[in-house]
Amino acid sequence: VKDLLRNASITLGEAYMDKKIEVSGSLQVLINSAYESANSFLNNNKFKRFLPKQSHSEESSKNDVQSHYDLGNDFYKLWLDKTMTYSCAYFEKPDDSLE
Repeated sequence: VKDLLRNASITLGEAYMDKKIEVSGSLQVLINSAYESANSFLNNNKFKRFLPKQSHSEESSKNDVQSHYDLGNDFYKLWLDKTMTYSCAYFEKPDDSLE
């Protein structure tokens, strides 16, 4: 449940891929509904005290971002394609291709 509250789309997507849940109808509608419900739940002050406190500050977030983007294109050219695109994908079978 904690994972669902923190990131509904990833938690539901992975549960669906791992065949832990079965969805009749649109998976996207389910994800959107879960996301909206989680936001309603999290915005209710009665429940906020049960959730872990965020340890991120603006300064630590800035440092995290800089550590990735200050590397320069030469690093990313080592493992990205010619379009320099970084993305995520889910595959049905291990031998599915990106092409």
